Amino acid sequence: MVIIAIVGIAVGIDSIAKAGVEKGATYALGVKTALSSMDVGIFQGQVEMNDLEVSNPAGFDTPHFLSLGRGFTGVSLSSLMDDTVIVPELSLDSLSMHLERKGTKSNYETILNELKKFEGEGGAEKSTGEKSVSESKEGKKFIVRKVSIRDVSVEVDLLPIGGGKLQRLPINIEKIELTDVGSDSNQGVLLSELTGILTVAILEAVLDKAGGILPDEIAAELRGGLAALDTLASTGVTIIGDVTTLVDGQVKSLIDVGDQLGEGLKTGVEDTAKIVEHGAEALEEGGKEIVKGVEDAGKKLEEGLGGLFGPKEKNNKKNSEDD
Repeated sequence: MVIIAIVGIAVGIDSIAKAGVEKGATYALGVKTALSSMDVGIFQGQVEMNDLEVSNPAGFDTPHFLSLGRGFTGVSLSSLMDDTVIVPELSLDSLSMHLERKGTKSNYETILNELKKFEGEGGAEKSTGEKSVSESKEGKKFIVRKVSIRDVSVEVDLLPIGGGKLQRLPINIEKIELTDVGSDSNQGVLLSELTGILTVAILEAVLDKAGGILPDEIAAELRGGLAALDTLASTGVTIIGDVTTLVDGQVKSLIDVGDQLGEGLKTGVEDTAKIVEHGAEALEEGGKEIVKGVEDAGKKLEEGLGGLFGPKEKNNKKNSEDD
C-alpha cells in the first residue's frame, strides 16, 4: 500500500502519492480507504505513511475492516525510471483487522468477493461489471523482495444466526513475512494487486494458526473464499513469533488453547461414551425388569384362573357323588 508513494517521488508531491494509495486500496477491496498522512522523502529515498483505514462494507458495525498504524519503505530514485520498481523491503506496523459475521453475512466474505476481480485473464485490468475502474496498463508495477507485517491484531466478532449474545475472539500475531511478492511475473504487480495480496496473506495466517479455535462457519467461509483466489495466494507466507489470544482476561498461546480444546473434546467424547454405556446398562436392566414383571403377571394370572376354576371342579365332583 505504501509503495505507490514512490511514484510521487518523481514529481515531489505528497498529495499525489497519498491519493494513489487511497485509490488503489479502494479499488482492490471495494470499500473506502483513507490515509491520514504521507511523507515522501525525495532526497532520503524513503516513504512513510501513517494511519491508513479501510472502511467496513455497508451493514457491519465494527470500526473498520482494516487499519494500519505506520508503513515504511526505502527505494532508490534511479529505480523509478524503470517500468517495474524493485523494492528491497516494505515494513507495515500495528495492523488491526476486524472479521465480523452477522447472521448469514460477513464482512470478510464481501471483501474476498471483491478480490475475485483479480482472478482470470486480465488481472487488475478486468472490469467489475459496471463502469471499468481498472488501472492503466502503463501504471507502475512493483516487486517487493520482503514484506514485514508486525503487531497484527485480529478481532473476530460473531453474531449467531437468529440473534443472541455477541461473541468476540481476539487473535494477535507477532509477525508475518512475505518474500518476493510480484516476482511470479517479470512485470511485477500493480498497487491494487499488492493490496489484495497482503490482505489475503493476513487472512491465510489467521486461518493457518487460529483455524482450530475459530467458529466452524467462519473457518469454512474463510477457507472457501481464500481457495478461490489463486492469483493473490501467497506461497511465501511465514509467521514468526507467538500467536496468542485472550482467555478469561489472560494472554494464552494458541498452542495451549488448542491443547485445552483437544482435552475438552476428548473428555466430552469419553463422558458421552460413559453416558451411552450407562444408558445401555439401564436399558438392559429395565428390560429384565419388564420381563420379570411380565412373568410375575403371568403367574398371578395363572393363579387367578386356578382359583376361578379349581373350586368349580371340586363342586361338580361333590355333586356327582351325591347323585
